[in-house]
Amino acid sequence: MLVRLATAAGFDLEPTKREPPVDAERAGKILVQVLGLAEALPFRPRSKMSFPPLAKRLKAA
Repeated sequence: MLVRLATAAGFDLEPTKREPPVDAERAGKILVQVLGLAEALPFRPRSKMSFPPLAKRLKAA
């Protein structure tokens, strides 16, 4: 169906091998570094929200 649609629009589709837009090995190493940095950041959970949760607001509407 896609070929017929492309042909009708004046295009020609040919299957070709696609290369990834980034180096997967390098991207994986960067992701591991980012996750390691994120784990090192201090985290302090908020005690209480100053507004009602979305579910309650949707029920009230």
